[in-house]
Amino acid sequence: MSMSLLIPRGTPRVQYLADGVQRVFTYPFPIFADGDLQVFLGAALQSTGYAVSGTGTTAGGAVTFAEAPAENTVVLLRRRLPIERNSDFGESGPL
Repeated sequence: MSMSLLIPRGTPRVQYLADGVQRVFTYPFPIFADGDLQVFLGAALQSTGYAVSGTGTTAGGAVTFAEAPAENTVVLLRRRLPIERNSDFGESGPL
């Protein structure tokens, strides 16, 4: 299956200040897989305790925490896509 998304310009990150009640935080940029989104609480990168929705949509999606982050905790959602070359060019060959 081929996936085609429009990747808009702009900063692929969004930051919130938790209120101790809110569990759902949106991100307004596309990701291809859940692992493309880094979730931080303060300076600590999280690997569990949340679910990602909206994977594969241009408009973005949301992160839903199992428990609301503590009040005044910074919640940072950041896209991290691997940069890799998908083409192989032969030496001294035509482009």
